This record gives sequence, structure tokens and C-alpha cells, in this order.
Amino acid sequence: MSLGVLAPILEASRKGDAETVNRLLQNKADLEVADQEGRRPLHLAALGGHDRVVKELLRGGADASVRTPEGLCCVHYAAQGGHISTLMLLLESHCDIHALTKDGSTALHLAAAHGHSSAVKWLVAQAGLRVASANKKQETALGLARKAGHKAVVQSLLQVQISDILVGGDVGTLSQLVEEFDLDDLCAKENDKGFRSVHYAACGGNVEVLKILQTKGYDMNSVTNQGYSALHYAVKYSHLAAVKWLVKKAGLDATLLPCTRGGASALALARRKGHAEIVTFFERVTTVKSLESGDLEALRDLVHEGVNVDAVCEGKFGIPVAHFAAKLGHLTLLKNLQELKCDVKAVGDAGLTALHFAANYGQLEAVKWLVDEAGLDVSLRNREGLTALSYAEKCSYEEIVAYLRQRTDRFGKVAK
Repeated sequence: MSLGVLAPILEASRKGDAETVNRLLQNKADLEVADQEGRRPLHLAALGGHDRVVKELLRGGADASVRTPEGLCCVHYAAQGGHISTLMLLLESHCDIHALTKDGSTALHLAAAHGHSSAVKWLVAQAGLRVASANKKQETALGLARKAGHKAVVQSLLQVQISDILVGGDVGTLSQLVEEFDLDDLCAKENDKGFRSVHYAACGGNVEVLKILQTKGYDMNSVTNQGYSALHYAVKYSHLAAVKWLVKKAGLDATLLPCTRGGASALALARRKGHAEIVTFFERVTTVKSLESGDLEALRDLVHEGVNVDAVCEGKFGIPVAHFAAKLGHLTLLKNLQELKCDVKAVGDAGLTALHFAANYGQLEAVKWLVDEAGLDVSLRNREGLTALSYAEKCSYEEIVAYLRQRTDRFGKVAK
């Protein structure tokens, strides 16, 4: 029954008067009497955190599962009041700590909405309530705490939820939180393995999250305590789009080895897991990078691992490796093409050789080596009938012109 004036058992429970409650129980007081909001004695005792009264009421037969018209039971009121000891008592008494209100809210929602940071931590860590759980209005505990301006509660929730937000790709929430908190600091408090925001984001593979972190100045190259980068985790969870973004936009190196003994590079990890698309991408970008920098050692490793350097070069630049090296004047690379299983005398689709490229781009030393050491024919013409000398003359590379004319005369051939 609902009363305008509180019944004695309700008033004593609200005040935490254990002696009066005990006396009223001995006199068979009605434990189901309710106030105007439908709250029973146990509800009011839990709301006030009056543990002695809660014990007396439970011992006297109070129903811990009884609810108000809004669906609130005693655990919700204990959480609303922020009383951890009461929550512990109710849990020990086999009350349903995961009970939902009519709108689908948990005790965690109520503790968060009322700003009880300690209760929030206990409900998550000890009672196992899910931080990401949303009620029927799609409100989470974090959202309710943020709406109410309870910053300490927000931070407490973030310390246990930040990884879920980053991995889950919650861009909307992240865009707001990144303006208020140091996400790396929150991640450090959540784990002791050196995981930072970029690692969790890579696990989830959401490129938009990665972009937000980069825009806000987070270290995209940070590594865990074992030396693993975000790229390792993007590979581990098969996120091709994230892999490509981390390499192309964040500049992460697929061949970088972690600091731990026996650790694998992201490329080696992709091979081990059989991620064909990721492996192909890594091989291409690594080969291109090595070609552009003239990193012979890296190219040797790639060839040893079965990468067709020539095919990658043609796919990226439209020319064989010999032509590419001649164009840029990578003399060391030219000298080692045979070791790299590349044909120095390869002729392209338009009838062009490496010598044509070296002459056209003014690479005198490459021209000399290709003729004197590699034995390329100075008189060879492309499909338009042009020789290497023709290109050098057209570009007015006087030293190359003089050298090629001398070599042409020596072989008794005339280039036009």
C-alpha cells in the first residue's frame, strides 16, 4: 500500500534506526509497505547505506527482488547512494547484482549517473558489471556520467573502458574524449604491458580512430613492453585497411623487429599467419622503399624470401629494376642485379634498355658501367629508332654524348 505519511517501518529504515526496525519486526510489521514512490523498507535502507538495517530486514524476510513501479530493486538503490558495503552485503545475500530496471539500467548506470566513483569501480571490478552495457535509451554508464558532469566517474570508467572504445571503433565517443583526456595515460593505467591507444586502435582496425589519434599528436610508432608496434596488431587481427594506412600514412616499417628475443617483424608475422593480401602489400611497399633508397641489403633479404623484385618494380614504376636503377644512378644496385636475379640487359616494351634510361636521365657513371662492365650495346635502338646517344644528345648531356660517341666510334658504328 502507498502512504502519504511514512509508516514507522519505512521511517526507521530511512533513518537507519536498527533498534526500532528490530522491534517493529518482532511486532510483525508489514515489510511490503511502500512510500509514494513505491519504495519498501529494504529500498530505503539500501539507499541510505544502513547495513545493520538491511541485515535485519533480510533476516526478517524482506524480499530483495521486489521492485518499484520503475523496476528498481535494493541493489539499484544501494548503487544510487554509492554504498559499496551495502552492495557487498546484498551480493553476499544472493541478491541479483545484475538486475535491470524497466528502462534496462543496471546498478552501474545509477552509480555513474549519481557520481559515485568508488561504487562504479567496485561494480565493474568486483561485481563484474559490463561498462559498455546500454539501457533501452542507448545510454551507457559513461554517457550518463558525462552528461551529469561527473568527471571523476568518467575517468574511472574510461580506465576500464578505453580499450573497448578504441578497439570497438566508437568514433563519436572518442572524438569527444580525446579533447578532455590523455588516452595514453588511461591506457597505461588499464594495463601494465605497455599498450597505448594506437595499439588498441590497431587491434580494432578502425582507420578513422587511427586518424583521430594521429591528428591529436599521439605517437603512432610507440611500441609495447615487448617491442610490438600497432602494425603488428593490425596484422594479428587481419585488418588490411589499417595495415595499409599505418604504412602509408603513419610510416610504420613492416620489417622492423621487436626488441624481444625471437620476435618477428610485421611482415614475418603476416607470412606466418598466411595473410596473403597483407604479405603481398608488405612485399611491394618494402621492395619499393628499398629500391628508392638503394638499400641493397634489404633487397637481398627480399629476394632470399622469395620476392620477385623485378615484378614489383614493373608493377609500381612500369619498368624493370635495371632501368629503374639506371634512371636514378644507383650504381651499387646495378652492379648487384645478377645477385638479385634481375636481368641488367632487359629490354622493355618500347625497346628501351637500362642504357637508354641512364643516358636520358644524365647518369654518366651508370652509362659507363653499363657499357664497359655490363656490355650493353650502344648501337641498340628502341622502337622509335633511337639509341642511348640520341637521348643524351637531345638532353644536351655533353659528357655522356662524348663518351657514347667515343664508344660508338670504337665499335665502328654510327648512331643517329
